[in-house]
Amino acid sequence: MREVETRFGKVRFKVTRLGEQVMNTVPEYEDCKRVAREFNLPLKQVLQELQSLV
Repeated sequence: MREVETRFGKVRFKVTRLGEQVMNTVPEYEDCKRVAREFNLPLKQVLQELQSLV
């Protein structure tokens, strides 16, 4: 898990690795739900924007 500062504040990301190589990075779903609720945005939009950061 890695925490990233975004325009929405701090959001946690799950990081999947194979050895030392990063294979996938995904924003934590619960953090995305919180952001969507706090900023009154669709969850899908929040997920897409956060995913584009990594």
